[in-house]
Amino acid sequence: MTKKKISWLVGIAALSFGIAWALYFRERLPVLTPQIYSAAKSQWEARGPKDYELDVEVSGVQAGHYRIQVKDRNVVQMKEDGIDVPERVWAYWSVDGMFRFLEEELASKKRPSAAYGVSDPDSVYLQADFDEKLGYPKRFLRQVFGRKLTIEWRAQVLGGDKAN
Repeated sequence: MTKKKISWLVGIAALSFGIAWALYFRERLPVLTPQIYSAAKSQWEARGPKDYELDVEVSGVQAGHYRIQVKDRNVVQMKEDGIDVPERVWAYWSVDGMFRFLEEELASKKRPSAAYGVSDPDSVYLQADFDEKLGYPKRFLRQVFGRKLTIEWRAQVLGGDKAN
């Protein structure tokens, strides 16, 4: 073998090891199921505040940092990376909107061809973690293997210590 081939193989092996290491040791999220979704949504409806600020960091196909103000469970202001966002975009950017989004993701997983362009529902991974106290979705990850449709967000309700 030539030095060039050996260097190339060592590089591929190092890259493969790095990817495997990252996947194994990264923070694991629970699989999103309809039962987990329903329990968290019920908890939010019972304990979540009506007025709060929401901080959301999104990566993947729709990357950005969002700051949302919610009054009486309706978005009243939204900024993306510090810039005002038009009202027509606000519908999914409250906690209630995030729950609608998760519900749609669960439904889309059942018909992955139409939603994601893949035939096997097992190609679609939906994972989520919910706040233990209030029930809102703190983190969500969608991966569609074979497609560049990964989206991940981390959310934090600020000023949400006071329940309804």
